[in-house]
Amino acid sequence: MFSRPGYALVAGTSQFLRGAVPEGVDGGRARFARYARAVAKRWPELQGISRSLPPRHISWARARDIPAGTSAARQVHLMRAFTTGSIDGAEFARGWLEARRASQDNGERLRDPLLTAFRQVFSLLEDYSIDPDLNEPDDLSDQELKDAVRETMERTEGF
Repeated sequence: MFSRPGYALVAGTSQFLRGAVPEGVDGGRARFARYARAVAKRWPELQGISRSLPPRHISWARARDIPAGTSAARQVHLMRAFTTGSIDGAEFARGWLEARRASQDNGERLRDPLLTAFRQVFSLLEDYSIDPDLNEPDDLSDQELKDAVRETMERTEGF
């Protein structure tokens, strides 16, 4: 039985942390800070603990807010390059998925509406075959993927 709330510091390899804190370390820190604010009257010491462990990255809601040099900025750059015809579908898909993994590994965080847009692009890429020899009848063509990515960008505020 616990007479008061506790907290645990979690450490380990990147692979372990992805399982233990699926929203990422920064996401876990941000969630803990929200919890500490919510229970501040009951357990005020939690706010001091959460302030000592702030997220490393703020979360971005709009593409224009993402700092240059981040993996999320690379994803946005690739989306723009693909929809303007500077790169083909396979190059876009490989680069975007690589930048997505790097963004997650770096603890970069997104929030809506940008989070929804990036999730939509990820879903689109699941229906796209990078290797034309493995293309199935229901897979998106380069043009269909380009049109869908462009539509996602147009529907997303601040893109």
